[in-house]
Amino acid sequence: MKIAILSDTHGTFDDLIKKYLIDVDVIIHAGDWGGNCKVYDDMILLGKQIIGVFGNIDSHEMRLICPKVQYGNIEGLKLAMTHIAGNPNNYNPETKELLNAQKPDFFICGHSHIVLVKKIPQFGNLLHINPGAAGIHGFHNVRTLITCEIKDKKMSDMNLIELGPRTKS
Repeated sequence: MKIAILSDTHGTFDDLIKKYLIDVDVIIHAGDWGGNCKVYDDMILLGKQIIGVFGNIDSHEMRLICPKVQYGNIEGLKLAMTHIAGNPNNYNPETKELLNAQKPDFFICGHSHIVLVKKIPQFGNLLHINPGAAGIHGFHNVRTLITCEIKDKKMSDMNLIELGPRTKS
């Protein structure tokens, strides 16, 4: 199963993003879709499974579509996701509670606009994934998302995709 992981689109869903979502089975979005539901609605048209959470800028309507925290199982791997988690060396109390209770194999968050993929041994060798920011708004310089494959309870072929500079071309 091929997945795409992105966050912090902030209202941007352009051909640069779409190009990497066409061939995936599942789109995982870690919040800050863009306030309204347009990015979500446009992604739905791709006909893919979407797993998402709302972020701090998202509207009430978006919060009705996506929860604050998401749990799931993808090809035998346990997923947990929320938008704001804090630094993985010192997660916020809510995230620590979530990780201790759910014991996921991988954890996805957004918010910081900083790409980070790191094993976190204090949570059972958890794989922390923050895909950075795919949108054009924020303080990041390069727009990013991550693709990978999950098969037989293993994640492989993880790729950081640089979509180009944050500013519109």
